[in-house]
Amino acid sequence: MKYLTILFFIPVFVFAQSKKEIIQKQQETINSYINQLNELKAGHLKLKKEKIELNVKLKKIQEASKNKQIEIEKLKKELFRSSSEQPEEFTISFINCLKYRDEKNFAKLIFSNSDTLKLTTDFRKDAKWENNKLQSKVDILNIDIHNFLTKLHYDDLAPNWDDPKIGDVNYETEYNDFGVVTKRLSIHYVKGNSPYVIKVLIILIDKHWKLLDDEIDFIDLEKEKKEKEKKEKEKLISAFTPWQLRIGGATWSYNDETFSDFNLNISNNSDDYIFEKVKFYFSLTNSFGTKVFARTFTIELGGRSGWGYDENGKIILPSKLSPGDVYRFEVPGLYDFYLGEKIQNQDDWDYEIKVIDSWPKAQRKY
Repeated sequence: MKYLTILFFIPVFVFAQSKKEIIQKQQETINSYINQLNELKAGHLKLKKEKIELNVKLKKIQEASKNKQIEIEKLKKELFRSSSEQPEEFTISFINCLKYRDEKNFAKLIFSNSDTLKLTTDFRKDAKWENNKLQSKVDILNIDIHNFLTKLHYDDLAPNWDDPKIGDVNYETEYNDFGVVTKRLSIHYVKGNSPYVIKVLIILIDKHWKLLDDEIDFIDLEKEKKEKEKKEKEKLISAFTPWQLRIGGATWSYNDETFSDFNLNISNNSDDYIFEKVKFYFSLTNSFGTKVFARTFTIELGGRSGWGYDENGKIILPSKLSPGDVYRFEVPGLYDFYLGEKIQNQDDWDYEIKVIDSWPKAQRKY
């Protein structure tokens, strides 16, 4: 009986010891996790501290860099001297004056009262220049340089002066006579992602280029392109009636109160327009002011061979109407037309001719 009791308690003791070991191992694992967590926290605090220190250093470096850049810009301005013997030099000087609002150097780039004395006598007598150019540019002599530069510098379309991104510069001669030359200066630049251009007029005075026009334009090229495309579309839709295209020179034959025929001339007095089709209005009015004949006609020029009319009354002429051309044609519908009063008394009746449209419209210049 004694031996049986001992055998009964042995399993219980072993089980209790095994459970204690499991708890101890789990506690050790938990303690290991806690230690790792504490190490991570300590590492995080160290990194946070280092980040703060690095941000402080970065801020100091940025401040130092900003101050250095200010010093560099200041030195550039002090070293800058306007030069304008070549159009390219004028461009650099002009841009720098706008960027730094440098009134002293800008004054050297402006056409002045003393410059007017350097113009040649023959040039002064040139009526074309005097009437259309010089007299309209005298405003540049009276500008307030401070306000002028401030307005240009802060213009909404002006370049970003911290980084102007100046590109191509083009020069177009506008006047070259009597020893005087003027050029239209186009300075291209990029602002954001869009292309722009500054346009100014300069004049060569005593081997130096000077600003002649106080109207300086900052142009958004994308916007200008869209407006141009819009005008081109409108040009193709709206009526094209250049004054150089004329219909007239009326002659007729008759028998008492009836027309035998009625003829008109169409002429092209332009230098470069070539017409392929013309639409015009024609009417006859009797002595009582009543329209007795009124029609809109289309003249087809060069679309078919020969002279004549189609089934719709379209007038067909054999070739396009080139500069200097004059064609004569008969007005359809007036052969044997009864006016209702004596035709020989032209003071009593009248006719009206009006050009309504012409083609191709793409050639129009306005």
